[in-house]
Amino acid sequence: MAEPPPTKRRYPLDGVASIEYARDAKGRYLAEEWLSSLEKEIGKKEASKVRAKFKALFAQMAANGEIPNDSRFSNERGDIYGFKYEYKKRLYRIACFQDGDVWVLTHGFVKPGAQKGKGKWPTTELDRADRIQKEHLDAFSKEERDQK
Repeated sequence: MAEPPPTKRRYPLDGVASIEYARDAKGRYLAEEWLSSLEKEIGKKEASKVRAKFKALFAQMAANGEIPNDSRFSNERGDIYGFKYEYKKRLYRIACFQDGDVWVLTHGFVKPGAQKGKGKWPTTELDRADRIQKEHLDAFSKEERDQK
């Protein structure tokens, strides 16, 4: 049986830019899964606060096409950028890349070390974001070729 074509999952916001979840080679949307799984790790109340802050950051990006505050959004390496939020001394991060006017979320993680400004993102997380970016772009460029 043929595998169904990949589908894009947009974060429901309007503005000059869009937010979308990346799809990896296994068909998973890791940033979406990570946001959904926060309750198990930090509890319902805290997870709700972290998700609300990221939602506000996504809304700001969608509305304005930028977040001028480097402590909330910055380039981490090459094409990889990061949404950032600190809550109760934990550094929450969501890696992303830009594809036209769409910001594509690759995955989320808690940055090791509870001190701001202490080192860059772990290389493993940047490499993971690069891999997911490639898999996402490959999947959707193949889908677009197949539709022609």
